[in-house]
Amino acid sequence: MAEELSALRRVRRERDLFVANELIGDVLLAQGDRRAALESYQASLAIAAGHLAADPDDASWWRSLSDAHDTIGDVLMDHGNLAGALENA
Repeated sequence: MAEELSALRRVRRERDLFVANELIGDVLLAQGDRRAALESYQASLAIAAGHLAADPDDASWWRSLSDAHDTIGDVLMDHGNLAGALENA
């Protein structure tokens, strides 16, 4: 029981960190700091990928991974990096 609770807390912290990085990226992008925004979005992507490496059956993290790729691709495309955008498509 304690192990399950600990695992749930870990996943909740990972989810919170994922969302925080996405929101920070949004703010940085709105402020015009595209490079820092991309770093924040890439941190979210790494969190989702790391969780999926441990639990590949978690559909919600697959959705998060997809959203992170989509966001990174959009930022890169909006700034003329079509090759980078395609890598994240």
